[in-house]
Amino acid sequence: MNRKNFRNDLMSGVVVFLIAIPLCLGIAIASGAPPISGLISGVIGGIFVGFFSKSGVSVCGPAAGLVAIMLSAIESTGTFESVLLGTAIAGLIQVIFGVLKAGGIAYFFPSSVIRGMLSAIGLIIFIKQVPHFLGYDQDYEGDLSFYQPIDSENTFSELINAIAYTQPGVILVGLLSLLSMVFWDRYKWGALKLFPGALISVIVGLCTNELLISMGSPLAISSDHLIQIPVIEHLSDAGSLLISPNFSGISDSAIWVVAITIALVASIETLLTIEATDKLDPLKRVTPVNRELIVQGFANFISGLTGGLPITSVIVRSSANIDSGGRTKIATITHGLLITIGILFFASLLNRIPLTSLAAILLITGWNLASPKKIVAILKSSRYRWVPFMATFVTIVFTDLLIGIGVGLFVGIIILLLKNLEVKHYTKEEHTNGNREVLIVLPQEASFLNKASLLIDLDKIREGDSLIIDASKSYYIDPDVLDIIHEFAEEKGEERDIREPLEDGPLKSEIRDYCKKVGFRLNNVFVIDGSKRSSKANAYFSGFGKTKRVTLFDTLIKTLKLASYLSDAPWPATKDELIDYAIRSGSPMEVVENLQSIVEEEEEIIYASIEQIWPDYPTKEDYLWNEDEY
Repeated sequence: MNRKNFRNDLMSGVVVFLIAIPLCLGIAIASGAPPISGLISGVIGGIFVGFFSKSGVSVCGPAAGLVAIMLSAIESTGTFESVLLGTAIAGLIQVIFGVLKAGGIAYFFPSSVIRGMLSAIGLIIFIKQVPHFLGYDQDYEGDLSFYQPIDSENTFSELINAIAYTQPGVILVGLLSLLSMVFWDRYKWGALKLFPGALISVIVGLCTNELLISMGSPLAISSDHLIQIPVIEHLSDAGSLLISPNFSGISDSAIWVVAITIALVASIETLLTIEATDKLDPLKRVTPVNRELIVQGFANFISGLTGGLPITSVIVRSSANIDSGGRTKIATITHGLLITIGILFFASLLNRIPLTSLAAILLITGWNLASPKKIVAILKSSRYRWVPFMATFVTIVFTDLLIGIGVGLFVGIIILLLKNLEVKHYTKEEHTNGNREVLIVLPQEASFLNKASLLIDLDKIREGDSLIIDASKSYYIDPDVLDIIHEFAEEKGEERDIREPLEDGPLKSEIRDYCKKVGFRLNNVFVIDGSKRSSKANAYFSGFGKTKRVTLFDTLIKTLKLASYLSDAPWPATKDELIDYAIRSGSPMEVVENLQSIVEEEEEIIYASIEQIWPDYPTKEDYLWNEDEY
């Protein structure tokens, strides 16, 4: 283990521990649960998840996004103990999600949406911490929602109230904490680099307030604005803090509804946070999301059995961990161990820490997450990036995380559809002696989203034009696209008298030159008679203008159906050998008949290095175009 990382992780763990204490307590109180339940979930999220997770920087604990669900769940089930049973069941459901590899959904979140989420959360953290920094603690620590049910305010009205009810002593301690953190991180030197500025901020705030108290100053901060951990008088009383679930409600449908809801929301929030922290990770590691779901599922199972709140990966603590120098799981585990030790032995000391000092740390965390420079950079980029980014950003700020992500994904899909209405394939026209030749090259992924642009271009083909559709670069062609091509070839092509490319037209020369560079790649037509490569190639190119379009399109459709059955076919192979292989490999009769039909209809079938037909196509020089040979 890297000694420098180990030291930094220990210090980062201390900072995250100090931040986590008020967050865990605040979320528990806002959820209508006993304050200790938030700390229990913080311990489990730190130690258990930290030990088994493969994420290097993610920190887990109770999440503000589940507050409304917990309040509703306690009301619908009647007791907190019943909700604990729902939490335990939710954990097992998450384990099933992980085993079924449902975590893969995380890879479908667009980066613009994730970055919008990070910037929005950064701004929310910054704005939400200003009241705590000024001494107005009506809303609970960790709240990220725009509407605040605890005091019927919203993010901005709370800010106005805080300015009207500022406390000079709190502001003094907060400013000293903030300035000490900024100064320390900028100018620390030598061995002092071991201690992060966030830790110095807490120490300065604690010492300043203790000095004010000893002086009897009216500026001293009252206990209402300090951390408030339940104090254990005797170590033997620790067991009484644990709360057991109400197992008698196992057959209650309301509990199962709660369990499924918690499992879904917790899983989504975890996947979003993991995706976000992977982007923030200085080492750019990728977390295995399915394993993460399994680990957090077991963590929620344990949390439900011991009296804790539902656990997710949380962005606030994860960001603070990264900002404080955390690089491995040691930081997460350290923060969990310190919460345990703090509850058991140092609650009285921790209860002297001013909330304004912790708010100072989170102000810096929020600023770094929001990162105005990054926002400006995205706004200067393509609209395909900044529109989903802004949709996510604005919606999260004025609603909550899940609604914002949903809106961002919806806008991203709309943008994708609009983008695909534009030309998604290469189209080129050449005019020779008054005749028009049109080349349409399909993209690597010709999905149903390409239908619109392809239909538009095909509709522009006029009577007497020559048309070539080149699908040689396509790894996948959607059946809808094939239907369009087939319909055009069989019906409209004949009606419009679509002619062949001219023998000596410039477009034909361009295609011929292209084929020389990359091999016999042309219109998904390929050689299946390897014994006569040279003569077949010459015959095809010399008779290129005479090939029937309808036959060529029909060949395209049929050959694509063979891809999954001929990928392991021997090479070189004759026509008969490939038919025999298709029969012996258990290919459906339709495939065998298609192959036989191609062999019967096509006298000249040319080899092309098409990955979607033969993924392991030969790359030896004697299989590629050799001008001397041909």
